[in-house]
Amino acid sequence: MGVLEDIHFETKPKIRLLVGSISSLLAIFFSKYWLSNVDFPFFDYFLQFSIVGIFFTIFASVGMINAINFIDGIHGFASAKIVVISIGIFIISSKVGEERIAIMGALVACASLGLFFVSYPKGRIFLGDAGAYSLGFVLAWQLIILLSRNPELSAWSLLALVFWPVMDTLFSIFRRILKGKPTNRPDLLHFHQLIMRAIELISKKEISRRISNPLATATILPFTFFPIIFGVKYSHDVYAGITIILISATLYVLSYYTIILVL
Repeated sequence: MGVLEDIHFETKPKIRLLVGSISSLLAIFFSKYWLSNVDFPFFDYFLQFSIVGIFFTIFASVGMINAINFIDGIHGFASAKIVVISIGIFIISSKVGEERIAIMGALVACASLGLFFVSYPKGRIFLGDAGAYSLGFVLAWQLIILLSRNPELSAWSLLALVFWPVMDTLFSIFRRILKGKPTNRPDLLHFHQLIMRAIELISKKEISRRISNPLATATILPFTFFPIIFGVKYSHDVYAGITIILISATLYVLSYYTIILVL
């Protein structure tokens, strides 16, 4: 589906969601893993029912597939995020003895780093829908299998590894619902797009899009490391994981609306 989008063959959002759901269902069928515990007591009770756990796993997997695609809007940002997320997965997997997942994390990190070098700063090659969907799927299933095999890990700390793409997606949906706009239409005010336009406006258009695009990546990227660093450090601590997510979400929303007010 990503390849079709990349060659300008428009596909309907419902079809893309259906294909993502089928892909996730196949992953469940072949791996025999799905989420039955996310360190949320009331919700975890319902996840003990296989049908609920399977549906939630499909929802989480499809969400991650699309989340990576949503942050792929400026040069090198998505590939750099995948590199850092994969390093986080590599470290946590190594700590709990999951050698194969660790190796996959290292492979994805190295491949994405190679992509970053040719996509940043000039955007010589793009991740595209095919790359974003595929890598989003791989990241999602590394985390799902990692948590399923190692319930002692904090689901919240693992969520911290992918905080930025997940938060960006959820916040984009939230904003569109508030404005009464369809949630399946493109959003032109993602955080990275806001920063890029802020740079242009503050410079009074003296900085062109050719410069503001990679500059936005350089501006945002260091701040996105913190949830990952703390998620790795407190990978087994549920309460620390919840705290990381709450603080990160608060700072994200406050930063977003502060930039809007300043502009």
